[in-house]
Amino acid sequence: MPLPTLILNDDLRIHPWLRRWAESFPWETRQPSRDSDSPPQDARRLRSRFDQDRCPGRIADVNLLFLAPSAYLLGGVQVWLAELVPGLRERGWQVQVALVSGEWHDVPSYSRAFPELPVLAVANPTGSEEGRLRSIGRLLEEQQPDLVAGVNIAALYPAVARLRRQGTFRGRTVMTLHGLQADLLANLAAQQNVIDAVIATNQLTCALCRQVAGIPQNRVLYAPYGVAVDPRPAVPPPGGPPDGPLRIAWVGRLSEDQKRVLDLPAILGQLDRRNLDYRLSI
Repeated sequence: MPLPTLILNDDLRIHPWLRRWAESFPWETRQPSRDSDSPPQDARRLRSRFDQDRCPGRIADVNLLFLAPSAYLLGGVQVWLAELVPGLRERGWQVQVALVSGEWHDVPSYSRAFPELPVLAVANPTGSEEGRLRSIGRLLEEQQPDLVAGVNIAALYPAVARLRRQGTFRGRTVMTLHGLQADLLANLAAQQNVIDAVIATNQLTCALCRQVAGIPQNRVLYAPYGVAVDPRPAVPPPGGPPDGPLRIAWVGRLSEDQKRVLDLPAILGQLDRRNLDYRLSI
């Protein structure tokens, strides 16, 4: 009989993200009515944020650009991006990934780790905030995406604001929010006039976007990810408990602020008090 496995944390990503991302933007050529004051009911209504001349008629016409760091290769966001982009391209999206390069970033190593990603390097030789804004500005002016998605790159939003004032970029901007961090929510609140929507991966984050950052409900989109689970309720295995130890896997960083790693000693203590045989893998 197969041994049971308990997976702690939520860093495994598969197709739910792909499906919800694609379904969140069912582009239409007609402009929704401007007379209705009722708030949008779900993520599909984000299309009303787009001007008619920037609304391609088919999803395959959408040019999407992700802007992300290349400072680290191991992490849930990296796995999410590596699986999301090929999935969107298979579904007809035109997708590119712009990676920040520089002293603390390594685009060549990132590209070798994730060769399936169509990568553009964004250099900032000065290392200054102004250099970041100009580098991102040049990227957006050259690529002219319909939609640019920020992945933990705070300089994207003031760069977009500058280009909009200059009239050189008309694409829409979304923030992808994966972490429960005060600085991310503060940045979202400060840039809410630039950010057209925020896409969060859990309902708690969605609530914080609305209640703490002050983002209107119709601009907060929920796109969860995770492992596929059997929808049927759990039942005891036939024939009694399986042989061997209970296998527990920790998937994620060993940090307390976001991952609550200090919950592990309490969990293991409860198992010890019940004299359960278990094996923890990290």
